Amino acid sequence: MTICNMAIEAGARAGLIAPDETTFTYLKEREYAPKGEAFEQAVEQWKLLASDADATYDAVIDFDLNVLEPQVTWGTSPSMGASINDCVPYPSDFSTSDEQNSCQKALDYMGLESGTPMDAIPIDVVFIGSCTNGRIEDLRAAATVAKGRKVNQNVTALVVLDRKKLSLQLKLKAWTKFLLMLVFNGVNLAVACVLP
Repeated sequence: MTICNMAIEAGARAGLIAPDETTFTYLKEREYAPKGEAFEQAVEQWKLLASDADATYDAVIDFDLNVLEPQVTWGTSPSMGASINDCVPYPSDFSTSDEQNSCQKALDYMGLESGTPMDAIPIDVVFIGSCTNGRIEDLRAAATVAKGRKVNQNVTALVVLDRKKLSLQLKLKAWTKFLLMLVFNGVNLAVACVLP
């Protein structure tokens, strides 16, 4: 599910992956998943969502994630992304006038200049969570990274979480400890709760 979401953030119009046992295990006993025999019947239906063995594709692209560089966004949309070793694009790098206009508007809004190396752009906001709301797994990963580290005083950390789900998974004391860990040494912190 995360990879499907990331496909959209990378600019795809759809991201579909056949569910597997890991997916079924994750979904079992989730709040909105079918229960008992209904869940088992749903799994049998979901198993049919795989591509046909003899399916053909317009293109097959293989990615070696061992050599994939970190990706960052330079604009106002997740599709406006590039490798950390790339430069901010020029509007003329895009083929359609709509894309060129969108690029220029994003550059103006972000206050960036084309040709600027991505790794020369200072980080001023850090987003913790996901487009599908912060899950406990997101927050645990962030806490692991944050432990023992300091954040520049000019950085704002945005934490987006699903309050309803997290309230079932975290005790208040543990949540408070996590937030204090994020605030390490006075980092600006904004917490947004997605209400049910």
